Amino acid sequence: MISSFLSKLGSQNNRGESWSKGFYFLGIVFIIFGLSYLAVPLYRIYCQITGYGGTIKTFNIGEITTKTTETHSIDSQNLKSPLYREITVRFNADLNENLPWIFKPAANEVKIIVGEGAAPTLTFYSLTNLSDQPAIGVATYNVTPAKAAIYFNKIQCFCFDEQRIKGNETIELSVLFQVDASILKDEALKDIDLITLSYSFFEIKE
Repeated sequence: MISSFLSKLGSQNNRGESWSKGFYFLGIVFIIFGLSYLAVPLYRIYCQITGYGGTIKTFNIGEITTKTTETHSIDSQNLKSPLYREITVRFNADLNENLPWIFKPAANEVKIIVGEGAAPTLTFYSLTNLSDQPAIGVATYNVTPAKAAIYFNKIQCFCFDEQRIKGNETIELSVLFQVDASILKDEALKDIDLITLSYSFFEIKE
């Protein structure tokens, strides 16, 4: 009788352990799923707080127009002044998870003028869905060298926005950016003449 009782007790304990392990496993699955779902918005918040990867700034159209107009007064003589500098911005495009897409910048690089009154620069990326199925993607970004990221302002950017693309469709994505003139006062960046803006696209499953 005692052995039978101990056997039942052991069986109950085993079932209890199995249930505990099952709940533990399910908990891990939910945590992983939740983190993957929140990864992009959390990264966006982190970038906005720390300035990592560049900063998204909002300007009104009037301000952009004014800066564009003032840029016409910047000539070769101005570029010899320490108040202005020519910087090359290189564009990079990456895809994750072996997606059947083509993602590329319209131009590999562009030379811009940095200084007071310099105009924002508009550039484009293209995204092509090679499959016959519609898809949703979202892009994160990064700016290198990291120490220059806080001066890289993206006025208009497709990063963190869901991009819905039909099968066999190509869409154009615009980026309006400006390098803040205060970078010229940063002694640690006085030799910087190249900045790279990189985007990485991820697919989002509905």
